[in-house]
Amino acid sequence: ASAGGQDGAGNEVTPPDAGVKVPVDYKTGELVSTKSVSDQAGNNINGHTVKVGDVIYFDIKVANKVTDSIVTDILVKDTLVKGFSYQAGSLTVDGQAASDSNFNGQNLAINIGDLKGNQEKTVGFDVKITAEADGSMKNGATSTGKTPGTDVPTTSTTPNTDNEANPEPTLTKEASVKDVELGGTYTYTLTLKNDDHAGIWHDASLKDTLPAEVSLVAGYTQIDGQPVADNQVWTG
Repeated sequence: ASAGGQDGAGNEVTPPDAGVKVPVDYKTGELVSTKSVSDQAGNNINGHTVKVGDVIYFDIKVANKVTDSIVTDILVKDTLVKGFSYQAGSLTVDGQAASDSNFNGQNLAINIGDLKGNQEKTVGFDVKITAEADGSMKNGATSTGKTPGTDVPTTSTTPNTDNEANPEPTLTKEASVKDVELGGTYTYTLTLKNDDHAGIWHDASLKDTLPAEVSLVAGYTQIDGQPVADNQVWTG
């Protein structure tokens, strides 16, 4: 601090500046992050099966657990795995709308500001299950911030959420006739399908063994209406 004034003759009279230093005892903040996933009704669906077309809801909760501390400039990151598609306009921080620009493709990076001791904030957003959904889809997030007085950032990684999109195949077999005479011909049609809302079914294969009393008519095998050579699909 400084002061100034004049004596009776109008001369400037200035005492030496005065100062005092009060050390600040910074406590190192500690971020703890958790991630949850729920359905439209708000039910926890971590570990549950989902289907293509479902919309699910993620919440990332970030807390500073150290009393009388502060963590500043907190950055929350999340990379959505294949099979999740962010739904535009759904991003929030503590229920308040946030810009979609915080998402770059599958990658979220949003600064949620500061947290004093025992404060928390929640980042929320919706995703839709896409046709790329494939088996177990684990997803986690990280939060990183700074504590005044130290150059070492504090970081927290959430446990993964886990949802599964499983294949749901069906197989049907039909004959073109109900009855056939000796020497007659007929067609078998086999239809193999994975449900439209199911996860990817990898390396699907089909096997069929003809009854002993029938024989294959050469040159008539088709897949999706396209002829295929007998030696590509038949053995024995």
